[in-house]
Amino acid sequence: MESFFQKQSGHFSIEDVYCKFHITDTHKPIVVSFAGAGDFIKTQRTKLGVSPWGFEFIKKNGGNVISFAAIDASNWYRNAKFESFLEHVTAYIADFPSRLGYGGSMGGYGVSAFSNKLRLDRVLLINPVSTLNKIQVPWERRFLSGATRYDWNSGCFDGRHITATGYVVYDPLHKFDKRHAHRYGENIKHLRVYGVGHSMARHLQSMGMLGKLYRDFVNDSIDEHDFYVNARARRYIDQYYKRQLATFNRRLTPARKEIIDKHYTAIKRKRLLESLGIVDVNNSPLAELTMQSTISQEDRGLSGACNDALLRIGSLNKDLNFETSWERGLEFIKKGGFKYYKKVHLVKVLNAEKIVLNGTFDAKRPSNGFILGFLSSLHQNLGTVLVSKGFTLKNIDGLPAEQIKRINDLRLSIRQ
Repeated sequence: MESFFQKQSGHFSIEDVYCKFHITDTHKPIVVSFAGAGDFIKTQRTKLGVSPWGFEFIKKNGGNVISFAAIDASNWYRNAKFESFLEHVTAYIADFPSRLGYGGSMGGYGVSAFSNKLRLDRVLLINPVSTLNKIQVPWERRFLSGATRYDWNSGCFDGRHITATGYVVYDPLHKFDKRHAHRYGENIKHLRVYGVGHSMARHLQSMGMLGKLYRDFVNDSIDEHDFYVNARARRYIDQYYKRQLATFNRRLTPARKEIIDKHYTAIKRKRLLESLGIVDVNNSPLAELTMQSTISQEDRGLSGACNDALLRIGSLNKDLNFETSWERGLEFIKKGGFKYYKKVHLVKVLNAEKIVLNGTFDAKRPSNGFILGFLSSLHQNLGTVLVSKGFTLKNIDGLPAEQIKRINDLRLSIRQ
């Protein structure tokens, strides 16, 4: 089987495991990567030479790489013939100056379980699953299909016996990932990223950390202090807030939820403003704006000016009805409406912490469709910024059923 590696690059299959490799310089380290459970490759695509998880990333960073992925299903690399084949891989990579392993989840199992057989020097494990042997990990309730379908009592079935040095990256608030991480010995150092959950590689990528972490790993120069400083960027990714606000978070008190909601909305607002090219906005968001169907003489304050601006934009096209005006309002942000109306208080609407819908909106007026469609879009972008207060909508009998459903969905989604 050594003949598979006679060329500089190539791809082939060993029963239900696909392999792709690329060698640039035998005087540089070689990285052996294993794809995770969700990154298996369909049989027909293996014939096209597609790249497994990690392959292009490692190649782009100038490394020698041998990448493995399951074929057609998450088979956990529990194939005796594949395990025997790895002896030939071991012989092939023996003369490289250093042999590294890289993988996450099921791929983390592959790296740690086969590390001794491959004689790897160092590994980078991303939220690895150490084994699915029920005697060793009776608490593991995920991956039931993999645990019952394959033999977990023979061969390289447990990654905890790894002798290589390296790092394991995981979220210590994720109880299963934490328990797997703690099964490894003192030769594996821990890098913790709190509050993001599983799929750590994707979260590290979102935080702009994955590339640097990988390169530092290859160069054996990971700075743990820098890692934790950079990990603060989790406060800018959606997954961090979604997990903090999830119902399974037992630490989520009403007071804590209010604080997290406020910070999450601020992050989403900043992101939205940047996407619109708006930088000249007051950093202190407005506490509250009231939006209503009509403006009285007493309402001519900031709320009235913002409200009036939206109603005027919504009434520009006299040919639209309520439904088409709603669609126009829904697309207003996405299609660059702020580019043309920056000076009519619309930025102040974006910068409001809370928007109170108040009064009766008549569905016979197209401008009301625009303002409600616009606020529905704003709610989708910034979360719970719409608050219902005495809000009613009349004359909706002639509207299509789909439009009425969307109005009802808006009512349900806004905070009462």
